[in-house]
Amino acid sequence: MTTNNQGEQDQEPSNSNADLIKSIIKQLSYFNNISNDNLNEITKSASLKIFPIGYPIIFPNSIPESINIILEGEARLISEENDNPITIAKLGKGTLVGLSSILSISGNESVNASSSVKTLSIPDYLILKLYQNEKSFRTWCEENIFPGEILSITKKLIEKSTRSDLNLRSCFTILFKNSNLLS
Repeated sequence: MTTNNQGEQDQEPSNSNADLIKSIIKQLSYFNNISNDNLNEITKSASLKIFPIGYPIIFPNSIPESINIILEGEARLISEENDNPITIAKLGKGTLVGLSSILSISGNESVNASSSVKTLSIPDYLILKLYQNEKSFRTWCEENIFPGEILSITKKLIEKSTRSDLNLRSCFTILFKNSNLLS
């Protein structure tokens, strides 16, 4: 296992990891109908990562170089209110972290590990290739809304509101519960 300068640990590549990655990918509904060529490319390019407690999975206002699918552990979607960092939502197993930032070309997610988090990391160029070439994946992305997108919408609505009593987390929760959300 290697640790990079951001604190996350990459598990060393091996045939068993490739088999595990392929098995994980086949279980994810949004990858169900992708071509075998793309499935094989994901298997070769993806990696398993471990983020220790407190480490950023996505830095604030940045577009990540990969998406991370949470396999184990819990992370926090973070924002600021009155210049103080706050947890907006807890993200768990199956959550796609980074996809909305990559597809919207806008750093709309800030996510930190709140426990040790194991993810499947897929490079951004491959996600964009899937989005362009795999109709089922593109349709799935376009038909779902993600926590980072809901947070962006919430901030814009509060900003445009004449009310001064709106709480970011409460407004996010209302929108979150009333959305067709797949994380």
